[in-house]
Amino acid sequence: MANFPASLLILNGKSADNQPLREAITLLRDEGIQIHVRVTWEKGDAQRYVDEARRLGVETV
Repeated sequence: MANFPASLLILNGKSADNQPLREAITLLRDEGIQIHVRVTWEKGDAQRYVDEARRLGVETV
């Protein structure tokens, strides 16, 4: 299997309960892919998560 860089996925709160998306994330994690998931709740969350992604060193947001 190829090595993939860590990723951070930012979801709108309304998407957090999307079952097919949850299953896809689980499958990717089961394959060893590191995915951080964050859910926006209020204004400014997305920017905070982008800043966090930089600190985590992820390559894909």
